[in-house]
Amino acid sequence: MNAKGVNFRTFPDADKKAWKAANPDFFADFIKGQEAKGRGDAAKKTIMIWNEVVK
Repeated sequence: MNAKGVNFRTFPDADKKAWKAANPDFFADFIKGQEAKGRGDAAKKTIMIWNEVVK
């Protein structure tokens, strides 16, 4: 990709932490919404799988 002009940048850890802290907890919101529909266990499993895939 570099040959095609794509530039990759790294972010300092402090910036990553600040960015993560500023974002809502989408997974928690998803689980809460699914629990209200009786699908909390499936939602938790989905998030567990997601976390394994993106490691």
